[in-house]
Amino acid sequence: MVMEGVLFIRRVVGMFFACLAGGCGLMGAVSPQKSERVKAGSLLTQAERLDFVRLMKKEPAILAFLDAIGFAEGSFKNRPYEHSLKGYLLRYPGVSFYGFKDHPQTVICSSSLGRQICSSAAGRYMFLSKTWERVAKSLGLKDFSPVNQDLGAIYLVWQHDALDDILQGRFERAIYKVRDVWASFPGSSYGQPQKRMRELKKLFNERLQYYTNGGRL
Repeated sequence: MVMEGVLFIRRVVGMFFACLAGGCGLMGAVSPQKSERVKAGSLLTQAERLDFVRLMKKEPAILAFLDAIGFAEGSFKNRPYEHSLKGYLLRYPGVSFYGFKDHPQTVICSSSLGRQICSSAAGRYMFLSKTWERVAKSLGLKDFSPVNQDLGAIYLVWQHDALDDILQGRFERAIYKVRDVWASFPGSSYGQPQKRMRELKKLFNERLQYYTNGGRL
C-alpha cells in the first residue's frame, strides 16, 4: 500500500508538471500566456494550493530539501537530538521565541560580517514577517505551527518553479532558483554568510536516503 501511494503521488506530480509545461491548469485549459501564473499557483483556489503543498510534503526529496534549507539557515543540525521543535522556534539572530500562535513579527538588529543587519526572520525557514503574511494568506494558514512552516516553505519553493528540479534530482538548479529566498544559500545576494554547495548536497543526499528508507538511517 505504501509503494502504491508513492507511485500515485509521483504520477500526480508528473501529470501536474506536464500540464504546466503544456499551458493547462488543474481545472481545464489555460492559455500559454497564463502558464507562468499557474506555476505559482495563482490560478488555483486557496484550497487547491494547500492540497498541492500537502501532497508535496509526502515526497522524500521535498522533505530532504526542507532539511537542507534548515541546515543552511542554522535551524537543523542533522543530529538526533535536533529532530525536535527547537528549530521551528528560532528567530534571527539565533535566539528563541515562544509559541506557535503567529510569526513573532519582531525586527531584531545584529552584526554580521562587519555590518548591522536588521531582520524579522523567524521559524525553521527564517520567514520574514511580510513573507509569512503573504504565504499564510495564499494557503489559508491560521498559525505558525511546525506543519504550517513546512507547507509555507514548500509554497515558496513552488513559487520559484523549483519543485520539479528537486523531484528530478536537479539539486544545484533548485538551489540556484531559490538562492534569493534563503540568504544562506550559495549565490544569494543578501551578503550574509553562505553554506557551500557541496555541504548542502551532502546533507540533502543523507536526508533523502533517510526519508526514502521510511525515516531510518
